[in-house]
Amino acid sequence: PIRVTFDNDAVLGSEDRNLYVDKLVAECGSTTTTPPPTSTCTSTTYEAETMSRTTGGATSGGWNLWSNGSLSTSHRFLGGPVHVAVTAKGSSAGGVWPRMRLYVGGELLGTVTVGSTSWKEYVFEVAPAAATSELRVTFDNDAVIGSEDRNLYVDKVVARCP
Repeated sequence: PIRVTFDNDAVLGSEDRNLYVDKLVAECGSTTTTPPPTSTCTSTTYEAETMSRTTGGATSGGWNLWSNGSLSTSHRFLGGPVHVAVTAKGSSAGGVWPRMRLYVGGELLGTVTVGSTSWKEYVFEVAPAAATSELRVTFDNDAVIGSEDRNLYVDKVVARCP
């Protein structure tokens, strides 16, 4: 800590000894003995099979959104930056892959094309206000073209420190 002390105060006759401090400047490169604040950010994993959903069904290793719909859960955000990582894969139809969107508290925070038939992590960098908010993953471009069926598969959603 930085401390300014005045330890020789006195009044002698009509003279009053005082210390007046206008400002204190800590220059760049100065040191402190106070440790930096510790982060309270923690990692929380939501398995897709346990999230609220509007459509689909369980599949090996995750949840199949087989028509336009969503997976959602409530998450307590502490304020500040957070990485939301969605592990997902897809199946294409007509050469077009599934489109996945991430919403926090009803606000669209990111859109990606899930262009892989293997599980892959898609990371969204967000900075919501401190609050408990709905975390929602949506699939909104479902299609069946001939024998091809466009679907979005979600394994898990992880909210973690950046």
